[in-house]
Amino acid sequence: MIDYEFAKKGIEKLFFVTDKNGKTMPFKLNGTQDRLLKELRGEDIVLKSRQQGISTLYLAYMTLLFLTTPNIKCVVIAHEAGVTQRLFDRVKGFLDSVKHNYQGQAHYELKYNSRRELVNVKNNATFYIGTAGQRSFGHGDTINVLHISEFSRYPNPETMLSGLLQAVPKGGQTFIESTANGYNYFYRLWENTKNGKTSYTNHFLPWFETIEYALPIPSGFELTEEELEILNKYHLSREQMVWRRWKIEQLEIE
Repeated sequence: MIDYEFAKKGIEKLFFVTDKNGKTMPFKLNGTQDRLLKELRGEDIVLKSRQQGISTLYLAYMTLLFLTTPNIKCVVIAHEAGVTQRLFDRVKGFLDSVKHNYQGQAHYELKYNSRRELVNVKNNATFYIGTAGQRSFGHGDTINVLHISEFSRYPNPETMLSGLLQAVPKGGQTFIESTANGYNYFYRLWENTKNGKTSYTNHFLPWFETIEYALPIPSGFELTEEELEILNKYHLSREQMVWRRWKIEQLEIE
């Protein structure tokens, strides 16, 4: 189980984030992040929409543990090298915001700082962020908290997951998340979990939970019968339906 109150309080007290407009501000969980954090059980699979802040939430939670939990080892695996570096930079940003919030007081001390790994001398905690396929985990390794990002885009996902899970002891935490990417191993894992064949908990985060996904209603805007059915079924606003139509047209989806 995740300590929701501890995680929410720690994240919002300690960390800053940069929004989509490049503005830095205190980290305030959005509605989707807050709901997911409440629902996390420690073995979780998330099927998400784009740009909902889910990877950022996991990184903040793991950075909080890195700062507060002795000897913990946190590992994040991304699907490509460029994403790996961006995730690592985000963690460094969280650590920098702790220094800013506490005016340089030493809440951590980094013994080893590379493009992939951080070690907190004060509590012997480790934070590693790597790219799928670049390092093998398994027998002899220990991962206390594992975040697998965009799993549907991994090469050899079944083999990779098997090796990673060997390193997570009983009582450890595993978070798998991805946007949809067709019929693949992630999809089968999601379906097996839905049918009670795994120990994970599924979490579906639809696009309409993100409040930014709405646009002003243009003059003459009328819903089609299909759009009206969707609006009523999911209790959406007309502004959300404007955004949906714009996104479909933008992506040329038929």
